Amino acid sequence: MPKFDLLNSCRLDVELIDIILESPTAGLDSLPCCARTGRAVRTWLERNRLVAPCAAGLWLLAGDLHQSHELSQEIKSSDGSFWHGIMHRREGDFWNAKYWFQRTHGHPVHQQLASTIESSINTKTADLPMQLLCQPTTVAGALVDCCQQALSTREVWREPLTQICWWEWQLLWNHCYDSQAN
Repeated sequence: MPKFDLLNSCRLDVELIDIILESPTAGLDSLPCCARTGRAVRTWLERNRLVAPCAAGLWLLAGDLHQSHELSQEIKSSDGSFWHGIMHRREGDFWNAKYWFQRTHGHPVHQQLASTIESSINTKTADLPMQLLCQPTTVAGALVDCCQQALSTREVWREPLTQICWWEWQLLWNHCYDSQAN
């Protein structure tokens, strides 16, 4: 169960907060795919209007990479490219993830994520390449590379990277949800 470290939950309805809080914390790969969260997301989306970038994020939360992909690939904005990149990173298509993240150059979430990493991760934590993760211009690509390495040879990186990816999800969700409200 993820916790709200950065999520602006004050504007979310209670049912949506419950869906997010009751979902399993996403790993660095395609797991977990949570059928219960998927059913809750589908039901909630049927009753509530939500812009496609936010819906793509909810499907990622449920671990339904296919549904997230269907939505994100149709969104012709840097927000859609961002969700698309996260989805490909989680499915292990790292080259494709980097392609989509290149289309998000200058996205405000890169600055927020780099700042959050810099202020929240111990620089000695798991020997992560902090100089790349703490720069807005390199954080997306570095995160893809780090996740790939964590899944293959650097098991010790999984825990801090899972936290970073959760921060990324929350920051992108906030950005998309706030954009929808305006």
